[in-house]
Amino acid sequence: MTSVRRFSICLLIVALAGCTIRTGDLTLVATKNIPSVKQAQVRGQFEESDCKIFGIPNVKEAIDRTIEKGNGNALIDAALYQDIAFFQSCFRAKGTVVKLKPTEE
Repeated sequence: MTSVRRFSICLLIVALAGCTIRTGDLTLVATKNIPSVKQAQVRGQFEESDCKIFGIPNVKEAIDRTIEKGNGNALIDAALYQDIAFFQSCFRAKGTVVKLKPTEE
């Protein structure tokens, strides 16, 4: 096998490969104003992402989509990931969606 062919195969493997980077662990995350965490109603575990081809994804969009998928208003025990491939980049949010109820004062 010629060195040019070996180099081409290695370059192709690197181009097709991707990686995932865990970018954060958060106890509670919300992208909008929320009421008190007292009497939170747990909606379940959900995961969503925001991906862009040749662009920069938005971590807020990934979090919002995860919260909306669970029909809640906050995400607890959240883990944030960044997935990077040759042409595409994604932010992924995973955690427990909760619905926080307003407190009566």
